[in-house]
Amino acid sequence: MRTDLNRFPFVFFPKKLNQQGKELQTLFKHNLNSQSDPFSSLLEKIRRTPYSQLDQLSKQLSIEELDLIIKPYPFANRNEPVLVRKITHILMKRYTPKIGRHVWMHYQHDQEHPEIFALLRYAFQVQEPRLRFDDYESKQWSILSQAMSDIDPIQSLAQQLVDSRQSIRKTLRTWRIQPKSLLEQRLLYTMIHLGLSNDRWIKRIKERWIIQQMKRLSKEQLTPYVVAYVQSRNADTFYAEELMTFFRDRFGDPQQKEENWGFLDKQSLEKVKQYYMKSQLKKFFAQDHNSHRFRFWEKYLDKVSIYELHKMQSVLFLFFPEFVVVEFAGTGNAAYFYHPEGFQKVVRPPYEKTQKEGYLKVQTRYQNGIPVFINRISHQGSWKKRMSEVVERYLEGNF
Repeated sequence: MRTDLNRFPFVFFPKKLNQQGKELQTLFKHNLNSQSDPFSSLLEKIRRTPYSQLDQLSKQLSIEELDLIIKPYPFANRNEPVLVRKITHILMKRYTPKIGRHVWMHYQHDQEHPEIFALLRYAFQVQEPRLRFDDYESKQWSILSQAMSDIDPIQSLAQQLVDSRQSIRKTLRTWRIQPKSLLEQRLLYTMIHLGLSNDRWIKRIKERWIIQQMKRLSKEQLTPYVVAYVQSRNADTFYAEELMTFFRDRFGDPQQKEENWGFLDKQSLEKVKQYYMKSQLKKFFAQDHNSHRFRFWEKYLDKVSIYELHKMQSVLFLFFPEFVVVEFAGTGNAAYFYHPEGFQKVVRPPYEKTQKEGYLKVQTRYQNGIPVFINRISHQGSWKKRMSEVVERYLEGNF
């Protein structure tokens, strides 16, 4: 599937390159006013030459003249697209490895310029002379050459980074990617986006490195990465715990801040809710040495509409469609079952006012005509069997 690269944030901004470009523009603008300047004269000659005679002109140019136009190409002539196209044509006709190296460096700072891409693609297509670097491996040459012939070269190269067993830095060095260039940044972030659906890649690269890169992103920029990770998995296969914790820290708990997760489809949102609910449940019952209570309620998470943790996370409310369960983190406490209306109007208010857990152990069946208490089940003996029968019955509305 093709990735829309416009969605990716690129944290590097080529300040030095832009500064050099402005200096070149100023220099060449000044030189254009000087009829004796070789560069200005050469540009003027190219301007005057019609396309039908460009091949002849290219044969006449000296090596020195070619050097004059390749170094600032195409940054010094951005406002003259016709002139840039003519120069591109000349450079193709007089192509040398030196021209290839220059255009490869230019491409690393501007992947959108059509003439740079056209010349670079040509460089990888010609048989002799090739765009050579001294110690290029034939395999890496094939990878670059294939990528440049694809519709989306960035996507292709990023996929190679995901699939490669070499370190990222070693591969980038082999491809002669300049550190901190725009191309490097685009490749890294596209690689992360592609790799997030691959557990082996995440394990190899390490979650902390991925998180370190994503910390630079705004919430809006981060959303496609969350989607890439969540949509490719079930809730029980979100193995990257550090990554999921990072997402929750940035967007909040989806139970309480569902609006922050609006970029997910309904199915993905439910998966995320279940994962975080399960994670919180496991942490809540951490005092249980055998995890029996956690494993019991884990089976019913898909039936829970809301969960809430209270009083420094020592009290848990589980809201089912027809009833509410109150559990306590400390062992030795029973689970209390209440009718939703009675819980909200009778049980909860005094507890929230005083924070005394005793108010959550009310066993009044009715108060002012409102049904309140349903049942109390201790976690002793064969409690799992008894509670399972009770929960199944309550889910059917049989109290």
